[in-house]
Amino acid sequence: MNITVKVEGKETLEEIKRLKRRLSNLAIPLENYTRWFKKETDKQFDTEKDSDGLPWAKLKPYTLARKKRLGYPQKILTESGNTRQTLYHKSSKFEGEVGIEGNAGFHQDGTERLPERKIIGMNGIREEKLELTMYKWVNPT
Repeated sequence: MNITVKVEGKETLEEIKRLKRRLSNLAIPLENYTRWFKKETDKQFDTEKDSDGLPWAKLKPYTLARKKRLGYPQKILTESGNTRQTLYHKSSKFEGEVGIEGNAGFHQDGTERLPERKIIGMNGIREEKLELTMYKWVNPT
């Protein structure tokens, strides 16, 4: 199936060319957005809540006792700081990604013995920010 669009009018043609150039490489807006998203996700370690503002599952008494005995902070998902440091963001011409690496995935999804504590998540504010970021990239006025 082929679709052909014939455009008459110099201004319209120039606008289509401008849009084509802007949409041919989204690395800049995706980098800006993923960097922001990572910062927002990083804040969740301070609030001990997921992206929807729901509290992470409380630590079990034996975990709190062990952390205290070993001199670790009593905060959720904050023992050595390694989980927080596994947050990353990357982007390319057409993709943006924010994620966690290593054992942090066990916390994200939970296991049979470990409660789910969502670290990465999309919410309405993050969706609106993505839409606005892309809109401003396509319409830079």
